Amino acid sequence: MPSDKTVTLRYGKSELTVGDVPRIVGTLSSSVVPPTARAICDIVELRLDLIGESFSRIESELPLLLTIRSKTEGGQWTGSDTQRLTMYRQFIPHVAAVDVELNSPIAAEVCQIAREADKASIVSFHDFNATPDLEVLQDIVNDGQQVGSIVKIVTLANEQSDVETLRALLGKRRGPLCVMGMGQHAAKTRVEFPKLGSCLTYGYLDKPLAPGQTSAAELFSQLRK
Repeated sequence: MPSDKTVTLRYGKSELTVGDVPRIVGTLSSSVVPPTARAICDIVELRLDLIGESFSRIESELPLLLTIRSKTEGGQWTGSDTQRLTMYRQFIPHVAAVDVELNSPIAAEVCQIAREADKASIVSFHDFNATPDLEVLQDIVNDGQQVGSIVKIVTLANEQSDVETLRALLGKRRGPLCVMGMGQHAAKTRVEFPKLGSCLTYGYLDKPLAPGQTSAAELFSQLRK
């Protein structure tokens, strides 16, 4: 189902629109949301592949994004996709959105579960080795927009030209798109790209979870000056 220009995250009696202004996602690898989170980020990402099922005890006034990242794309989940799908289904009533890898066999079903629950979905693509050609990335975005609400592209920038490729991809966006680079050449993309239209940027709340990831507090300082 093609993405629209904005996506609404619904949580409790509140809503948050994603796509019109850049939103800061604070990543969390433990079961405790820091008291400072509300002041420095818009969304809290729960990495259930790191936290475990203790997620059920987490409470937050912010919308929660549930991610169970597969080891094939940099996460710690090594169980079966059947188990992972069960966990998405179990916890989706308690979150505002879910994230699943576009290349995962369960991507379409996870996004369908999200739609049925009136929740948003992010389909993500990670390349920890390189940045594919622009045409390849554009095809990935097009495929992702047929599956989820938001497409997220994260690649390793080995050279400055890779950053330029990611910038060009962002310039071709047709719906809510999150683009970030990893590595020393790309740290600036987490601040620069939101100003160019990337709908989300990620910073850690407790510890970095990706190469070149900065803190949510630093992102807030740079973006909300």
